[in-house]
Amino acid sequence: MLINTTRENIQKALDKANEHFDGNLEFNNFQRLSGTRHWVTLRVKNSHGKGARLGHPNHSTGKAPRHLIAACWHAHGRFYDALPEGTKIISQGITIYAGDKVYPYYMSEACECES
Repeated sequence: MLINTTRENIQKALDKANEHFDGNLEFNNFQRLSGTRHWVTLRVKNSHGKGARLGHPNHSTGKAPRHLIAACWHAHGRFYDALPEGTKIISQGITIYAGDKVYPYYMSEACECES
């Protein structure tokens, strides 16, 4: 959730982040909740393009992770950095469960970004 910003500022932030990700980022969800409160989620147009997140590796089969349409942590970071000063960001944490075991991993490792 983004608080204390406008729809226009949010769009400008996405445009700025897209300069780094070759225009591959888009809004998956963009809702104005009330006033200056917005619910925003990011995704990518091409799951093999810049800014795409990788799924959790399959530890039982050794298969490589799938390419997802979700935007990676680096893409979110660029987007957040491009928001105007004073914008409040409320984000959800993620824990990955595979069967009865927990396999934690860094979100920064869940993509093919160089940074």
